[in-house]
Amino acid sequence: MVTAIAPGVQIIEKEAALLGLRVVTLMHRRGLSVRQLAIAARVPPSTIQKICKGDGKQPSIWTIGAIARILNVSVDYLIGRTNVEQLFLA
Repeated sequence: MVTAIAPGVQIIEKEAALLGLRVVTLMHRRGLSVRQLAIAARVPPSTIQKICKGDGKQPSIWTIGAIARILNVSVDYLIGRTNVEQLFLA
């Protein structure tokens, strides 16, 4: 939902939608379910579901980092700072 109260709201919603789209796409490519990703990243399945839908509050950097590690991409890729799927270096 886009709110016309403040221009910044649209940016946040677009970023959340991009994060969700990238997580869903990478899960599909890697054959992971929401549950499998949640267990591997050690976050609640409901958190993964909210991220995939672009719902809820903004996830913490720790949550995004854990998801990036499991999906083998950079945090920058997940949040849309780059379009290059760089491998996550541990």
